[in-house]
This record gives sequence, structure tokens and C-alpha cells, in this order.
Amino acid sequence: MGMASRITGVFFEPKKTFEDIARKPSILAPLVVMIVIGLITSFFFMRRVDMGTIMRQQMETNSRMQQLTPEQREQQIQLWTKLGPVLAYGGSVIWPPLRSLIIAGVLMLVAVAMMSAPIKFKQMFSLVCWAWMPMIVFSALFLAVAYLKPPEEFNVQNPIALNPAAFMDPTTTSKFVYTLVTYFDLINFWYIFLLATGIKAAAGKKFAFSSALMAVLIPWFLMVICGAGWTAMFS
Repeated sequence: MGMASRITGVFFEPKKTFEDIARKPSILAPLVVMIVIGLITSFFFMRRVDMGTIMRQQMETNSRMQQLTPEQREQQIQLWTKLGPVLAYGGSVIWPPLRSLIIAGVLMLVAVAMMSAPIKFKQMFSLVCWAWMPMIVFSALFLAVAYLKPPEEFNVQNPIALNPAAFMDPTTTSKFVYTLVTYFDLINFWYIFLLATGIKAAAGKKFAFSSALMAVLIPWFLMVICGAGWTAMFS
């Protein structure tokens, strides 16, 4: 299968596509797709919403920021207005391979070291990269919402109503609870399903899909708890 066939296959024939990826792992192609999508999204988003608006939103929901004096708040806004584009474009290039590398390493620890799945690191790294293809859909929806809503009403932390937090007030809801439910997102569930499908395809018939799913859910659940706890402590 070529790159285009794999991209569409992840959406419409994931089992067949990940079996092909397991046989012939490729890393560069999906990373290039994600980097390009990230750069395009960052470019059009920053033409619509400036970093000052985003920072003001963060200050409204962050108790630590609210303790700053007006002068300190303005300094923070000016700083992040300058740093924002650098971080957005730099993150679009650096974060996809780094994120995929970390996830592949964690899944190797759980699926291979702990559950004895016969998967090589190159296979795991490749399937993790290809499983990110739903981000194409997310990015399109993200930009659509950004351009349909007034910039000051756009919630960059939870832009699309794909999880329960979209229907909760971040200023009155517990930070732990609000952050926790943002992880219960349709895009996240889609990604979890694709990762499990990829692990199952790479591990072979003797490795059950339920085992592959558990290999993904265990570290995901720990990440969710730690992420929600961190946010509750420092915001």
C-alpha cells in the first residue's frame, strides 16, 4: 500500500491497513503528514486568534494567574504573544516525532515487556505514527470552529464539543474533574482503537484484541489521572 492508500485505509479499513503497516513499517511518511497538518493548522489559527486573547482566557480560569498584579498579567500577555508563534510552529515540527517516540516506548514496555507481544520497536513506532491520522479530522474541525466563532469566545483548551467538558463551566467545575473529562474525547477513543488494532495486527493471531486494548488503556488511564492531578495542583 502507498502513502495515500494507508492514510485512507486508517479511516476506512484499519485492520487491513495496520496489517500492511506491520509487514512494512514506515515512519517518515506519517510524521511528514502530521508535521504539515500541524504547520497549516498553526498558520491559519494564528491568523484568526492572537495569543493575547488565549492568554487572557487562561488567566480567567487559572487561580495562580489571578493572583498577579495587572502589570504582571500584561507582561505575561506580551511575553506569550511573542513566544506563541515560535512555540506553535516549533511544536508542530518537534512534537509529532517526540510524542510518537514516547508513546511507542511506553507501549513496548506494556505490550512487549509485560504482555509478551512479539512486536519490534520499528513496528510499534510506525503504527503509533499512523494511528495519528484522525488528527487530520480534528485539525479540520478545530479550524472550522475557530473561524465560525468570535475569537474571544474560542476555547483553545477544549475547542470542539467532543467530550463532556464542552458542556461544563471551567470556572466553577473542579479543575481535576474538568481536566479528567476532557480526556474522554471521541478523537482519543478513536486513537485508542487504532493503536489497539495496530498492536493486534503486529502481534499476530495469538495475541487477542482485548489484550492489545488493555496494553493501550493501562498507560492511557495512568496518564489521565496524572494529567488531571497535575492540572488541579498547578492551576
